[in-house]
Amino acid sequence: MKTSLFSRLRTRKGFTLIELLIVIVIIGILAVGLVPKVIDAPKRARDTVRKKDLQSIQAALVAYSADNGGNFPPPAGACVSGISATISQYFQGSKVPSDPVAGRAAYGCMNGSYAYNIPNAGKCIVLAAQMEVSGSGNGNQAQPNIFDGNFCTTPDYQNLGNGPKNTFFIVQNF
Repeated sequence: MKTSLFSRLRTRKGFTLIELLIVIVIIGILAVGLVPKVIDAPKRARDTVRKKDLQSIQAALVAYSADNGGNFPPPAGACVSGISATISQYFQGSKVPSDPVAGRAAYGCMNGSYAYNIPNAGKCIVLAAQMEVSGSGNGNQAQPNIFDGNFCTTPDYQNLGNGPKNTFFIVQNF
């Protein structure tokens, strides 16, 4: 039985060099797009924890205020750790949340604490945390000073320009 050259080419096994190169290029393109997202995943997760922590601290401060005639605990060194003993009863296990990365904190606070202030003569509270991934926050690197008395009266903390948005603020006016 005679076989032609074309029938032998159709029945051969394996891939051509062009087919292999195309597959390698496609895998390379996918890798370039996915690797940065996979590498940033733990940082994004910690940023989510920071936002949830600030919301929990805000709820504890509001509960404290309700229990104490509308007064908030005075900021001690502008860090949540300075008021931890005061609001710890409002957390399960009496443990006030701190930054997920030990030693990392906002505005120079120590021991992984979040920033806390009562600017504008007690008419609002401000909580802040530094984010690890740019774009995770609602304030950029050029944010106004949260210890400025006018911080709560201006809408600037919501839209602070075109910066990397690396700080997350919770501002509650009263």
